[in-house]
Parts: sequence; structure tokens; C-alpha cells
Amino acid sequence: MNRRVLMVIAALFVVGFAFCNGGIIKKLGDKITGNEPPPVEKAENQCPVCKGDGKVPCPRCNGTGRVEAYGGVPCGQCSGTGKVRCEKCLGKGKRVQ
Repeated sequence: MNRRVLMVIAALFVVGFAFCNGGIIKKLGDKITGNEPPPVEKAENQCPVCKGDGKVPCPRCNGTGRVEAYGGVPCGQCSGTGKVRCEKCLGKGKRVQ
């Protein structure tokens, strides 16, 4: 093959990779199949305590997931995750009216 043909093939490969790996095709497919992620809440609608996450650091283990007082065992309050449900918004992440 001549050099020009190889350059065109390489360019098409790069463009195709950018579309597939960059998520453009995936986003289009998600729209068609209905697998879109939920829209991000606007800042003014987010819970001021958890910032829209619905979870806050566990007060028992200070967000570490382990209780040092008992030899570093997993925290029973957060099941070792380091986060518990936000009581202000009841885990919804939205501002309570």
C-alpha cells in the first residue's frame, strides 16, 4: 500500500477510537436504551449537609470504616463503608422543604 492510503486508514482508526472510547457512541446508545445516568441535581436543590450524595461520614468511626477502640474491627454502624445515610434529607440528597 502506498503511504497516503496508510495515513487515511490510520486517521480513520484514530477517529473511530475517539468516538468509541470517548463515549459519544455509548452516550447515544444509552439514550436509545434508556440507560442514561440520572441528571445531576442543581446546587440549590442539593441537601446542604451531604451535598447531594445522600450519605455522610459515619460518626462512630469518623468515616474510616473501622473502629480503632476495638482493635480496628469493621464499624458496626456503617458496616465498614465509612458512610451512613444523611438524616437531614433521609438519604435522598435533595433539599428538604
